[in-house]
Amino acid sequence: MTGFILGNIINLIFTLLSFLVSLIIMFTLNFRMALMICSIFPVYIFIYLRFKQPLYDLGYELTETSNKYYSKINKQITNIRLIKQNSWNERVSDEMKSGFASVYKIIMKNARLSYVFNNADALVKYMANMIIFIYSGFLIMSKNMSIGQFTMINSYSLIVISSLSAFLGFGKSYRNSLVAYDRIQEILNTKQENNGTLCISDISQIVVRNLSFHYGNRQIISDLNAEFNKGYIYAIVGENASGKSTFLNILSGMIQNFNGEVYYNSYNLHDINIYHLREKCLTIVEQEPILYFERLVDNISFDKKKGKEIDYWVRRLDLYELISSLPGKLDYIISEKSMNLSGGEKQRIAEVGAFVSGADVLVFDEPSSALDKGSLKLLCEIINEIKKNKIIIIVTHNQSLIEISDKIIHFDNVL
Repeated sequence: MTGFILGNIINLIFTLLSFLVSLIIMFTLNFRMALMICSIFPVYIFIYLRFKQPLYDLGYELTETSNKYYSKINKQITNIRLIKQNSWNERVSDEMKSGFASVYKIIMKNARLSYVFNNADALVKYMANMIIFIYSGFLIMSKNMSIGQFTMINSYSLIVISSLSAFLGFGKSYRNSLVAYDRIQEILNTKQENNGTLCISDISQIVVRNLSFHYGNRQIISDLNAEFNKGYIYAIVGENASGKSTFLNILSGMIQNFNGEVYYNSYNLHDINIYHLREKCLTIVEQEPILYFERLVDNISFDKKKGKEIDYWVRRLDLYELISSLPGKLDYIISEKSMNLSGGEKQRIAEVGAFVSGADVLVFDEPSSALDKGSLKLLCEIINEIKKNKIIIIVTHNQSLIEISDKIIHFDNVL
C-alpha cells in the first residue's frame, strides 16, 4: 500500500513538472498560443468543482449499498444449510433480488455520472486541439509560423492538455478515496467506552443502589437494589425482556448510561478500569457462546502457564474424551460459527474458560439451555464446590440451578 501511494505521488510530481516545463516552452515559442492554452484552465477547474460533490455522494452511497448487499450474500452462504433445511430458498432469493436491484440502481447512476464527467474532459481536450489546429493553420497560411514551429507547439500543447486531464482524473480519484477515508474516520471516531483508572485484583462484594435504565421510552430496570457477596450463589429469575441481560451488561460496564450506582468493593464502577475488570476479575458465560478463535485452546485461555488447569477442568467437565478424539486435540481448528461442535459442547468449553480464568465473579447466562441432565448436574456440583471463593451469579429458569442458589433475585418485581 505504501509503494502504491508513493508511486502515485511520484507520477503526480512528474506530471506537474512536465506541465510546467511544456507551458514555459510554449510561451517561448508562441506567446499568444500559450495564452490560448491557459484559457482552458478555468474550464477544467469548473468541471472539477461541478462534479466533486456528486462524485463523493454517489461514491459513498455506492459503497454503503454494496457493503450491505455483500453482507447479505455472506450471510446466505454462511447459513446455506439452514436455508435448505427450512426451504427458505424462494424467500431468500427474493431478498437477494431486491438487494441487487438497489445496488444496480446506484451502479448505473454512478456509471452515468462517470460517463458525463469523462466526456466533459474529452470534449474540452477535443475543442482545445481544434482551436490550436485552426489557429496554427491560419498562422502557417499567413506565413507567421513554420511547419516546424507548429509541430513543436502541437507536441507541447498535447503535453499541457494531457497534464490538465490527468489532474482532473486525480481529482476524481481523490474524491473516491475520500469516501473510504471518511468511512474509516467514522469508525475511528466512534465514541470510546468511559474507562476509569482504578485496577482492582480481588472482588469480595458488589453493591447495586437505586439502579435504573431505560431504552428510549421503555423502562427496562427501575430502582434496583441488590448486594452480592463472595461465598454465595445468586439466581436471577424473571420473564424474558425483564432486564436480566441488561443488568449483566451494566455489571460488566458494557452499558454505561444508567442511573444509580454500582460498587465493586466500595469502588464506583465509573472509577474502575473496566478492561482490567473484564480480563482479571469478571467472566461471563453467554447463553449461546461464540467460539471466536480458530484454535480450541485459544477460546479457553491465552495463558500458556495454565496448561495443568486447562487439563483439570477439561477432565472435570467431562470433555477429555471429546477433545482427545479431535484432530490436534486442544489445537483443533474450529470451523466458521463453530458448526463442527454442538451447542452443549460449546457451552461446556466456555465454562472451562470461565473456571480456568480464576475470576472472582462468575456470571452464567442461562447455562442449562444446551446442557443435558448429566452435564447440568455436574455443573451444579462444581458451582457448589467453588462458591466459597467466588461471587456466582446465574440467570436461569432452571429449577436445579435455582435450588442450589443462596439467594433469588426476582426481576419481574424491579420495574
